[in-house]
Amino acid sequence: MVCTGFHEVVVKLLRPSALEHVWEEFLYDDMAQKVTGLKGFQTFEDMVSAINHVTGVSEELATMILEHINPDQTSAVGNEYYKEIIQNDLGIPCLCCATVGELMWGLRFQMQCLVPEEKSELTEDLFPMCEAIKILLNRHSFEVKPDMMVIKRIIKAASVLYDFDRCVNKHSKMSGEYLKEISRFDSKEWDLMKLALALKMICCPQEKFAAAQGLSFQLFSRQELKWLRDYAPKYKNKIKTPCLAVYDKMCRTRELKAEAARMLIRLINKAYDAEQAPEAAVDHEICPAGKKIV
Repeated sequence: MVCTGFHEVVVKLLRPSALEHVWEEFLYDDMAQKVTGLKGFQTFEDMVSAINHVTGVSEELATMILEHINPDQTSAVGNEYYKEIIQNDLGIPCLCCATVGELMWGLRFQMQCLVPEEKSELTEDLFPMCEAIKILLNRHSFEVKPDMMVIKRIIKAASVLYDFDRCVNKHSKMSGEYLKEISRFDSKEWDLMKLALALKMICCPQEKFAAAQGLSFQLFSRQELKWLRDYAPKYKNKIKTPCLAVYDKMCRTRELKAEAARMLIRLINKAYDAEQAPEAAVDHEICPAGKKIV
């Protein structure tokens, strides 16, 4: 017995870098319900009879499809086999690509919420990783197996790394523009913490914050420190409030990222060990790739 359903989806599948962002729309029930809504649901005893290359789309399935799709709409389809049959038999344009695969992962991940009637083949707590999560974890030095099944805690902890990357991209650009506004100093090679500290030192040059003072000598060259001291007065009363807000946001995001990384190390190590011995567990914080998480 196979169940199939039609969802109205407002996820932008063709936006730039959509492959890396679609999954985040389905992390939580309320988020998923905002971007998709069930239009129809039906159970088929035999999906091979319902759709195949010989007989095409069965009358029952065709009625369901045509009832919920307008002539000018494109249908996102989970595999090329179904795409070809539906397009040829019903004349409905279909989209099937890696990004649609991420959408299908999201629908399966939230199946119990979006389609309560569907009896998922997955256990309640174990899920495959979508391609975007694999890319994200590998970017942060977690070398995960492509077919690894993971618990929801790993997926949701990975979302913190996603938010960290998004914060870096957003605030690095904005902070770099602040620094370049007057001094024309190019900070595009600086990491998040270095940018945040530079903003703090420019906004509050007279403050004595011990942790930052020690860190400044680790992150900045003598020439850069001199530049920050020399140009700080020129930024007075220009960017203090927004820059301090950015500094606080950067520091908090970095702390959350470190917490999530430590959790992921433990959970992924346990997942690796579970493949060898289901009851095995480790509590040391060594990245599976043997790399330092920063």
